[in-house]
Amino acid sequence: KLLRCGDKHPNTAGAVALGFRGNGTGWKRLLERAASGKMDLLVVVDHDLSRLHTAALGALRRVRDLVVLASNDNGTASSASLVLPTAVFAERDGVWVNQRGRVQRIRRAFPPLGQARPEWWIWKELLCRAGSPRLFRGEGEVFSAIAAAVSAFRCMTHESLGPGGMPLRGRASR
Repeated sequence: KLLRCGDKHPNTAGAVALGFRGNGTGWKRLLERAASGKMDLLVVVDHDLSRLHTAALGALRRVRDLVVLASNDNGTASSASLVLPTAVFAERDGVWVNQRGRVQRIRRAFPPLGQARPEWWIWKELLCRAGSPRLFRGEGEVFSAIAAAVSAFRCMTHESLGPGGMPLRGRASR
């Protein structure tokens, strides 16, 4: 009587609501471009591309600057020019959408270990160092910006989600 479904990835429904509709072949095109030597910078976020394809590590070594944001060491990180440690889900606040389309707030259980930081914080710092203005001070502001820009999340805030969450707009929870 446990919930089981074919999708083993958390927050797939959230990625779809944001407009990501990958068909699973994007990584192949990315590795082809990397292997061509025409890629100056690639940022890989919490994914081990070396597990997807046997030629991946060779392709990644042809990228001038490979930056990896990851919570654990992996084959892709071993090829990186720079590895930035990310917080695991229990070390960060945020919002996920479950497979039934329910938007739920998550709260950190404990602070990140060592130098690990949430991905939003790392992106903010990278963008600031590249000259962008400092846009967000916390997860709540990031979610507010998403809610203002994406109709499926419109009128939602961290506070309005409450302990039970809310269904995505335009999609009823089952």
